[in-house]
Amino acid sequence: MINIYRDKIQFLAGRAPYSPAKKSQAGAAILIITVILLVAAISLFIFASAYVRMEQKTAANQYINDQAYQAAEAGLEFGIQYLTQNTSAITATANGAGFINYGSGDSNLTNVTLGNNSKFSVVYTNPTANNYSVMQVTSTGVSADGTSTRVVSQQLSSTGGSSLTYTVTTQGSVITSGSGTVTGSNGVDAGGIILTSGSWTISSQKQNDASLSSESAATLFNNIFGISKAAMQAKSTVYANSTGVPWSSLSGDVWINSGIVGAGSMTIGTAANPVLLLVNGSFNYAGNVTINGILYVMGSTTTSGTFAINGAVVSEGGLTMSGTGISFNQTIVKNLTGGGGNYAKIPGSWKDF
Repeated sequence: MINIYRDKIQFLAGRAPYSPAKKSQAGAAILIITVILLVAAISLFIFASAYVRMEQKTAANQYINDQAYQAAEAGLEFGIQYLTQNTSAITATANGAGFINYGSGDSNLTNVTLGNNSKFSVVYTNPTANNYSVMQVTSTGVSADGTSTRVVSQQLSSTGGSSLTYTVTTQGSVITSGSGTVTGSNGVDAGGIILTSGSWTISSQKQNDASLSSESAATLFNNIFGISKAAMQAKSTVYANSTGVPWSSLSGDVWINSGIVGAGSMTIGTAANPVLLLVNGSFNYAGNVTINGILYVMGSTTTSGTFAINGAVVSEGGLTMSGTGISFNQTIVKNLTGGGGNYAKIPGSWKDF
């Protein structure tokens, strides 16, 4: 009865009669919409979380990639400076194929650890076999966690050549006796006279060279090596005197901070690993001696016996020779002087792949 009266009232009011089924349908629709919105919200949350994780991973990957790249760049700059300071040692390790890998056996260039624990390693190549006027420096950087690696390289060109073109160069005079030979396209260049006696063969002679005798010893040294004596000493293996020097195992740049007086038999350096022997004083030696490299004496030089040099001799003071055989070796001289010791970047040769 109550329902009849209610339906009549709703009819008179212009509303549809009350229906429990329609109310159930409306509730179901609301529930479905709520579920859809909830699923959409959860999906959006999951997507946002995944996106944030992906962004974090991308940022982390970019960070370690940048870390490896910065390590490689640091290694490249270090490698360029290291080449300038160690030209003779680096180029002396070349083989017939025209490829050198100096860094693999040198602790200064392999797995160098930076402050953030990233590392770099540097190797050197000469793109054209036995041509050391152009060198390529390649640096490999590794991130601190070891998961990312970047490689950069740069070609360098020698900025100048050495003035050392004579087999024997001295700012003083040359006196010979006994027998001996000086071979090479240019034999002897002397600031003083050349006085020979005995049985000597000298390919060519230039004496009383005013330009040579008038320049300072510092200028002569710089013209040959492209750096000052102080800079050369700083990058060389230095011995206070000749006592205890391991002559048979010397290679690279060796600075003896005193004169040398001695006798005996020994071989210093090899054709593959020549020696730049710098004597801060006079050099007086007799015996069966072979030097593969350059002998630079900051005083007078006296040799006797079977004294052979495969490379060149420079003496700031006079030079007296007896029983000597000196043969100019262009490859050794060029390697040890390093084309002046200075290299400049070749534009357009930088690569990061």
